[in-house]
Amino acid sequence: MVDHVAVVISSDTVIEAVGQGVVLTPISELLHQEGQYQHARLKKKFDWERTLNNLKTYLGKPYDKLYLPDNDSIYCTELVQISFVNKKGQRIFAPIPMSFHDESGHITAYWRNFYQQYHMEVPEGQPGTNPNEMILRPELRSLGILKNVQ
Repeated sequence: MVDHVAVVISSDTVIEAVGQGVVLTPISELLHQEGQYQHARLKKKFDWERTLNNLKTYLGKPYDKLYLPDNDSIYCTELVQISFVNKKGQRIFAPIPMSFHDESGHITAYWRNFYQQYHMEVPEGQPGTNPNEMILRPELRSLGILKNVQ
């Protein structure tokens, strides 16, 4: 299961959206955290310069713990989805309907309780993305496990 994404922007740095917001993190620090690290690349050509500029414009934005579209906060895969563009400036990753339900189609108690704390309905079906879905996108080619730290 993939529960976080980050973008490598240099040989020693990633940009990511985490609890403290959109930040630059040394890769060495990231790899010392618990978890499995999968490495993927885009199959298609994209505009790295414009994508990098897009990523950097979000530095300092708060983390979106509610995973909502169109607000001033950003979660990890949202950062990827809204930043990567092709040579024409078009986004590479289209949003998908958010899914907070189990295999039977029922919204899980975890998500009902989570959003109830904020007096909100679960944003089921709202546009967005998630790490598990992102890694399976046909636009990406998996390069395997980078590191597995337990």
